[in-house]
Amino acid sequence: MTEDGSTSLTQDDSGSAIGSSHGFRRETGPLTGCVWESPPILHERDARMRHMLTPELPDLDAYLADSLPEGTTGDRS
Repeated sequence: MTEDGSTSLTQDDSGSAIGSSHGFRRETGPLTGCVWESPPILHERDARMRHMLTPELPDLDAYLADSLPEGTTGDRS
């Protein structure tokens, strides 16, 4: 458990087992993110807001069809 009381399960890049038979381990130290994951995570958050949380009626089909455009993830607005 981290200082703020949260826990996280992590997996190494190869998918092989780290500390458990399922390939996951309980992470107890400070967590960091990968800068390359930021644009896809931002897009996912924005798509959820755009299609599921802000309209009067959620549109699951539009949410599932919304994808990050091909190409570099850098310098997107």
